[in-house]
Amino acid sequence: DRLDSTWPNGLNAFEQQMGEIFDILDPLCDTIVMCANHVDAANQAGKRISMQQIRGTLNKLAKARSYDFIDNYAIFTWADPSVTLADGLHPNALGHQMIYRNIIEALEQA
Repeated sequence: DRLDSTWPNGLNAFEQQMGEIFDILDPLCDTIVMCANHVDAANQAGKRISMQQIRGTLNKLAKARSYDFIDNYAIFTWADPSVTLADGLHPNALGHQMIYRNIIEALEQA
């Protein structure tokens, strides 16, 4: 949660913490990494790390560890956030439908 004051202070700290989480998960399961949807400009402002940076870092870590990666950020790059977000942060019905289809397609292709 990028609003949490205990959240990493930057991208390097985020990458390190995610790596530590993946180290714990590796012996326990087959990991699938999934990135959240886009947000509007108001919900991006003032955050230490952008959703695009989070997406890039998660994708990089997934590739390095040969994990499947479900990219729910990239499927919205064409859209005005007001079309697919209920409140500028969370998906509306259309946004949820797009994420659902993206997850199902990714799992079927894995």
